[in-house]
Amino acid sequence: VHFLHPKFGMKKHEILSRATAFLLNVDPFYDPASVSTVSSATAGGSDTYSHLDSNEQLRASKRLRDNYAHEPAGGPPRHVKDLGWLEFCPAAYRPLVHCVASSHVLAPWKWKNYYPQDWLSQVNEEHCSYSLEVY
Repeated sequence: VHFLHPKFGMKKHEILSRATAFLLNVDPFYDPASVSTVSSATAGGSDTYSHLDSNEQLRASKRLRDNYAHEPAGGPPRHVKDLGWLEFCPAAYRPLVHCVASSHVLAPWKWKNYYPQDWLSQVNEEHCSYSLEVY
């Protein structure tokens, strides 16, 4: 986090704080191959017709795509009540991950009891710029 406050006579951004962050998936990981389905061999058939199952799944996904204006949220099938608000956003506009970090480091002026310095109470979001370095 860098900040620049003209009232302090600053001409360029200075480091206010540094934090470690981690990324969280918005859509839970979903491997369709891991979903248990009844194979044609266990249903009394043979592997001769196993290609029909995969073809039917492909056609169903194409029909779903054609019938909806936006792609539904990814991940395993869930009830609507279990979806987060961001999962209703179309996939084209939905971020792949969230960047999560500690609030007391990213916005120390909000933690007055933790950081009692007087000058920090004059700093707010409009004085700060954020950057992310990925290793």
